[in-house]
Amino acid sequence: MLKTAIAVDANLASRIAIRYACRLGRSLDMSIGTIHAPEPGEEGSAIATGWVRRTWEDAVVRDSMDQVVRMVRSEQAGCRMLEPPQFLPSEGDREDRIAQHLRSSHFGLFMEGLLHRFKPERFMDKIGSRLYRALPCPALVVQNVPSMSKGVLWLAQGKIPKETVEKFLAVFPVQSVELSLLNCRFGHKSSAAKKDSSTNSELEPAASLIQNAGGIIKEISTVQGSPSSMAALARDAFLIVSPVPPAKGPMARLLSRSPCSLLFLP
Repeated sequence: MLKTAIAVDANLASRIAIRYACRLGRSLDMSIGTIHAPEPGEEGSAIATGWVRRTWEDAVVRDSMDQVVRMVRSEQAGCRMLEPPQFLPSEGDREDRIAQHLRSSHFGLFMEGLLHRFKPERFMDKIGSRLYRALPCPALVVQNVPSMSKGVLWLAQGKIPKETVEKFLAVFPVQSVELSLLNCRFGHKSSAAKKDSSTNSELEPAASLIQNAGGIIKEISTVQGSPSSMAALARDAFLIVSPVPPAKGPMARLLSRSPCSLLFLP
């Protein structure tokens, strides 16, 4: 069973992540836990110091927790496998607390929602964070909930290591969807991206591993161009798969333009 944790707050992004997880749960043998890492002061500025400030922060945390409980409870009506929220300690950095919880509880998949607002800086901040630079397990950033029939797009830069493919196969039901493998060769020209299905030797070993596991390979191609010229190729998939790219690098710039959900493999 794939042990999954969704980081939730009382917002739309978290609801979208929960519904995506529940859709996956219809095809995967998985448990779906929810975690909330309270952040004192996240809803405003304290009006005083000392005891008054601590009392105010405690009230903010309690209100946040109550909202999360109500939200998860409302989503459980349509997803019986969804577990009640677990609240992490409020002390310390939020990302450090989440990473420690994922490691100590041996989760196989981490999920969180992110509303795509065509603001690359928000995406860059996320993948440049300490949590994503040292992921203890694969992370799925959910931006929408499309049909699984749209397939999976794997974006690579050269050969995909065997251990990376194995991490993917441990998470995703390859028998359920078609996969397209795209080898991205980035340049600085802004002209239209050039796609070639005849030069794919770097990706063939990964494709063979996926096929041997029962996966269906729809396409293997190499594409050349700038991140902006490739953006149209990353707009209509159920899921995009990628290693965590260097922040502000060409792959990160391409992914920041995509409204699709993203599976990052550490």
